[in-house]
Amino acid sequence: MLLILSSCSEIKKNSNETKNISDFYLRKIDSLETIILYNEVNLERYYKIDSLKNRALKFGDTSAYYKLSGFYLFNIDKPENLFMISYQMATKYHYSKAYFDIFFILYSNKGRKVLDTCSYNMAMFYLLLAYENEYYESMHFVKEIFGNNNIPNSSSYKKTFCY
Repeated sequence: MLLILSSCSEIKKNSNETKNISDFYLRKIDSLETIILYNEVNLERYYKIDSLKNRALKFGDTSAYYKLSGFYLFNIDKPENLFMISYQMATKYHYSKAYFDIFFILYSNKGRKVLDTCSYNMAMFYLLLAYENEYYESMHFVKEIFGNNNIPNSSSYKKTFCY
């Protein structure tokens, strides 16, 4: 009887070891599949971003820029990477959302207390440009910063930020 019980426990022990080894390999395979899928998604995202960037900068495609802006500001969470694209869209195509995005990148994440005077004045210049071009989102910030009356024009700030 003891012989039978000991052989049964030996079988259970071997099956548990086999199960642990197979679980290990299944986890390893699952991890590899996850890494491959993650890389495919990132590659697809890279090509999509690159395509949007090219359309925006080469052709002034505002809808491509709008998607790209949302992608950087809300998905990637690195708005500083959008700065150069926004600057080019603002200066080359005079796109009001790009004006606002420059303001947003400089001001909103840092706040006035962190910005130096030159950067603050630059942020205000681009905010006021967006406001003068009647970009809807800029109106809230202009009223919050300057109040309802005595809103300066953008040229008064252009003279004050450093080059």
